[in-house]
Amino acid sequence: MKKEGDNDNVNDNDNNLLIDNKYCIKSKKGEGGYSLVFQVKDIETKKEYAAKIITKITNISKNELNICKIIKNKIHNSYIIDFISNGIGPIQKGKKISKKIEYYIFGYASKGDLWKYILQGGFKEKYSKIIFTKILEGIQALHKIDICHRDIKPHNILLDDNFNPKICDFGFATSIKGEDGSGKLYDNLGTHIFKPPQMYLTNNSYNGIKADIFSLGVTLFILVASKPCFYASSKKDKYYNNIMNNHQQYESDLKKNNINISNTLLNLFYKMVAFEEENRPDNIEEILKHEWFNEIRDLNNDERMILEEQIRLDFEKKEKDIIEKTQLKENIKIKDRILEDKDEEIEYFKNNTNIKLIKNWMKMDNYIIINGDLNPIDFMNNLAYKINYYYGCEIEPSQKNLKFNAIFKKNEEEEEEEEEELDFKNIRQNDKNCIIQVKLYKSNKDEFILRFIKKLGELNDYYHNLLNIIDKAKKLL
Repeated sequence: MKKEGDNDNVNDNDNNLLIDNKYCIKSKKGEGGYSLVFQVKDIETKKEYAAKIITKITNISKNELNICKIIKNKIHNSYIIDFISNGIGPIQKGKKISKKIEYYIFGYASKGDLWKYILQGGFKEKYSKIIFTKILEGIQALHKIDICHRDIKPHNILLDDNFNPKICDFGFATSIKGEDGSGKLYDNLGTHIFKPPQMYLTNNSYNGIKADIFSLGVTLFILVASKPCFYASSKKDKYYNNIMNNHQQYESDLKKNNINISNTLLNLFYKMVAFEEENRPDNIEEILKHEWFNEIRDLNNDERMILEEQIRLDFEKKEKDIIEKTQLKENIKIKDRILEDKDEEIEYFKNNTNIKLIKNWMKMDNYIIINGDLNPIDFMNNLAYKINYYYGCEIEPSQKNLKFNAIFKKNEEEEEEEEEELDFKNIRQNDKNCIIQVKLYKSNKDEFILRFIKKLGELNDYYHNLLNIIDKAKKLL
């Protein structure tokens, strides 16, 4: 199987996009509100890196650039993403040169983020102790130079060739001391489930280190359980309320949900996600001294090497599972017309689908049924990548039925025009004439339904683009 990005690889020649005449762009890896991330190659050393291009100057982007410069100058820790260089330079393609952009270059994490591996069932506690220790050491290095991350989560922990964690994404990072030097922070930011309760309280201050420790506690739970520990750190959330007030009930709920976690780990978890900041550990060192780590603390070199190899093999197995599950090799049935007969509709979905999931079934445009144990987000990303369509998620999957909306926009290569300046943001322009909305439904444990709807553009354009999607999907089987 080809790895992600193989189709986008380029040879080093004059027609390639270059950053500051130093780095050749190989493939696009990610996109945010103010930045683009690319896999790049140093044209002199031939080494591969990642490049983050700032496309919009905001307070967050300015802050991230400043934090990255501090980390680059002050930290050399194995478990923080390696910052190679930063600068301001042009994007160029042959003779065409864009206005100068700000960028920074960091180590390329070839194995992606930790989250996608957690989705394959989490990790044994013994393995998690090693993985989590490395994450803690990375955060500890930040805290030692008075920086708190404030957005710690598995999505922001990348993995290198050997599956070692690399902490990244410092857009929300800031000085632990705060703007006035008092150590009090007030910004409500970060990702919902990982945010400490103090962020939800109006005009309430919080401690940056304690906020990170809370997020680390949630990350630890998910690393082992592969499921959320609660939905929000609020007294209104019954699971978090039980963490505060009724451990027996919380542990009973875990058993009902087939979540098996040792009492020692729960003891550490309860401390890290405590409501009151003063009840959480004071620092990373205190966490590392907890008895949960006793099993690995006294390992000799040989024992540690054996355990590290077992962890690497577990990652590799999960990587193989991810590849298999995101392949479109399962039984795909194509229904490329609007169904008008109710009896045919019911027969088609008989014993497969909860009709209530599709409220307007008589108005369905076109859809694909996918059978197989698939992760919906990975599947959508893989589909969009394989058929060369731009994909953007509008709504996060709900807890109930994994229904969410997405948009497919046709990718078009930019036409070369000698006189015009290269528009870096639109290296691949979106065809505004036709936008296809995709709604994905989980009908049962082994089946997903993709519904395609015309959102914008002419009907003929919609059917033309839809047929392209269907045709390419068939060829992937």
